[in-house]
Amino acid sequence: SLFSLLNTVVVTDRKTTPEEETGKLRISKTVSGENLPDKDYTHNFTFEVSLKDAGGTALVGEYYYYGEQRAGYIKDGETLPLHHDEALTILGLPSGTKWEIAETQEGDWSIVPKSGIISGTIEANATAEAAFTNYKGDTPPAPKTGNLTVSKTVGGNAGDKLKDFRFTVTLSNKAISGTYGDMKFANGVATFTLKHGESIMATGLPSGIQYTVSESDNTGYKVIASDEIGTIKDGKTAIATFINEKDEPDEPDKPDKPDKPDKPDKPDKPDKPDEPDEPNKPDKPDNPAPLENPDDPTPLENPDNPQVSSVPPAESETPTDDTPETGDKASLALWLTLLGISGGGLIAMGTAPKRKYKGKRYKR
Repeated sequence: SLFSLLNTVVVTDRKTTPEEETGKLRISKTVSGENLPDKDYTHNFTFEVSLKDAGGTALVGEYYYYGEQRAGYIKDGETLPLHHDEALTILGLPSGTKWEIAETQEGDWSIVPKSGIISGTIEANATAEAAFTNYKGDTPPAPKTGNLTVSKTVGGNAGDKLKDFRFTVTLSNKAISGTYGDMKFANGVATFTLKHGESIMATGLPSGIQYTVSESDNTGYKVIASDEIGTIKDGKTAIATFINEKDEPDEPDKPDKPDKPDKPDKPDKPDKPDEPDEPNKPDKPDNPAPLENPDDPTPLENPDNPQVSSVPPAESETPTDDTPETGDKASLALWLTLLGISGGGLIAMGTAPKRKYKGKRYKR
């Protein structure tokens, strides 16, 4: 009901195990030619669908498909109709399913690919492509093609940049064999090796087919891959990059060998000390001058004796003791002579008239 303005929604419930991973398969059709009537653009071509498990046994059950104009269920061995500019997508195919789509040859239509067969394997969470082109006329148009490049980079302090890493390119169309640019395919598979900094390109691959690039011989390396799974597009170049990194801990630097210490310099011999000067002999002290006492005509008999003070005491310091203190060490004969003189004087004084006389006493 293309022009009925009626939309149909189909809801399907199907039990699946939580561990089951699935993918999709998209089948498309394009026609071209010179001066084609309108009926050729609406003509339905027939496609047989083969769905097998990894062991080659037909899948059990039906699988839902949909398109812009039709929807339904398909199982192994059944057929689907498609006309120009139409595509149908089959959902829920188990990962690893081997599929094959074969178009039935009709009249003077030529088919691309020539075999009329496209095959491949379902990948989890990916959509496989089976694109067919039909042409009517004397000279078929050039097929739509694209390119695929695989590049290699090795990094890390332990990465071997001279090592060959093996790569495998797998195409969804197993009918592709032969040399395409730098890659040689056999039944849709090409193998080659790449070192650090190298790349390889496959040219002229049919557009719409799916590719998968995998690497081996990379034990011990951390592999970072991008665009390793994709679809070949008309006039475009898909680039799958692989970066392998390998690091090992650096060895600690060995400590530098210490330099030999310089020999110490010999100490200088100490200078001989100067001989000390001879000490000056003390000056001989001068003899003290004798005390002069106008009231006492008697000079000190021993002025050199330091025990006898040469200075008369002050009047206030006159001792009250009648016994004079003396340190005189003169001879006994001298004192006896003085005693006799003193006694005679006393006698004379006793006979003379009495008068008071006040004399001063000196401390010796």
